[in-house]
Amino acid sequence: MMKIKLSLLLILLVPAASESATYWVRPTGTMAGCTPSASAPASDSGYKPTINAAIGCMSGGDTIEIRGGTYPEFLGQHGPAGYPPSGSSWSSPTTIKAYRNEAVRIRPSGNHSVLTLFDSSNQYLVFDTLIFDGANLTRDGLFVPQIITVGNGSHIRLIRSEIVNMPGGYGSIWSEGSDYQILYNIFHESYPDPAGYHDGGRKCGQTSCWGYPIYFGGSGGRIEGNTFYNFPSWGIHMYGDNKRTISNNIVNRNIFFNFGNTYWPTPAPGAAGPGDNRGTAILLSSGSNN
Repeated sequence: MMKIKLSLLLILLVPAASESATYWVRPTGTMAGCTPSASAPASDSGYKPTINAAIGCMSGGDTIEIRGGTYPEFLGQHGPAGYPPSGSSWSSPTTIKAYRNEAVRIRPSGNHSVLTLFDSSNQYLVFDTLIFDGANLTRDGLFVPQIITVGNGSHIRLIRSEIVNMPGGYGSIWSEGSDYQILYNIFHESYPDPAGYHDGGRKCGQTSCWGYPIYFGGSGGRIEGNTFYNFPSWGIHMYGDNKRTISNNIVNRNIFFNFGNTYWPTPAPGAAGPGDNRGTAILLSSGSNN
């Protein structure tokens, strides 16, 4: 009898696992508080009006479901809500996604990056079936516009999304981190930086400036099943230095077409002169076991 009572007492003392919550967003949302819902709400009162407002409600492992529309807001470091809270594992990630493949376009104006995750606390984050649009990005000091900037974190997944209107050729930069997963996305449409700059401030002087849909400086990552087209030079550039270890990455089953139409305006040190076509699908500059 004592053993049975003791077992029941131990069960009662073990805390119940917390359930993840789902928050909903659509442009006409009117929700003032933070009330999650397991299914799509029937009225505007069940939706937050912005993605950042929903991020402000999240705990680690929660999900945001976004209804179709255009959202003129920055996410992450430059967004009013700051970084989304990290998940705890791939079985319990923090997820921001479009609802049932509805067209969710994130297109802010100004700054230099739509999504910025640049802190070691950024872990187990998933961005699913979203459109990241850089059409209205501008230069921010020395920073060349780029749609997605990720650094120092780990276990971040970009999946089934579209990265479009890459200013200056730069779609995304992933550096100084591990287990970055870039899976089944589409990168397309690159055009010159509005200020006419690239590569730390040198003027391009051409109709297109060279850049990369993916500039990758991490380890243990996967770049798989993506499609790249209509961009000026390299598709994926993997490069390391004393701050970046490029190792144990897998680049597999990606498709590249209609690219490599940019030329250097003047010879850089050790580089060829005008007319040198920079079209390379995958450029591995350093690293090991890739």
